[in-house]
Amino acid sequence: MSTKLQALLRISGPPLCEPMPRGGLLSTNDFGPLRELRKVLQARNGWYAFESALHLRGTCAVGAEPALEEWNSKKGWRTGYGEAAEGCFFFAADAFGGQFCVSGEAVEKFDPETGMREHLASNLEGWASVILDDFEAQTGWPLLRQWQEVYGAIVPGRRLVPVTPFVLGGEYAVRNLRAVPSEEAMRFYGDLAMQLRDLPDGARVKLRVID
Repeated sequence: MSTKLQALLRISGPPLCEPMPRGGLLSTNDFGPLRELRKVLQARNGWYAFESALHLRGTCAVGAEPALEEWNSKKGWRTGYGEAAEGCFFFAADAFGGQFCVSGEAVEKFDPETGMREHLASNLEGWASVILDDFEAQTGWPLLRQWQEVYGAIVPGRRLVPVTPFVLGGEYAVRNLRAVPSEEAMRFYGDLAMQLRDLPDGARVKLRVID
């Protein structure tokens, strides 16, 4: 395994799942970033880092938290994004549910509020380098840490969702955040993203209430 990925594993928490078996979801026929991801999961099958701001999903379900295969099911939350999520294999998330995904031979960041993608790297080693070099912005660690100082450790399987979405001017502040199960968060975001798509400036958006 490459240097940056090893460094990221050194600062991550314990594995969330039993050692990943050979074959299965990420077989030896996978190439590029997916092959790198398989090696990461074989070394540590699912984990959190940066005080749970970064979550790399494992191949097992953990409580209500879906396993990697279920998370990528086309019958799950990604149906709410339509074509915006096509071609992506989602493997990790930041504090707010922003998704990291493999798309072909690239690693991208998927903005859940808009469904827009940002190219981060050409491989998982490059992705690890981006995370380590700018972990505050890439993982949302500073705001998650503030939230945990007020409410305690975030429950595994939850991400922080803004009551007033950031894309609509919501504050990057603890008082604007709620801890929501990951899949519920993505369904909320997907509904928002589809409403925002192609809307003119000033158009109204109907927000679904989350507890």
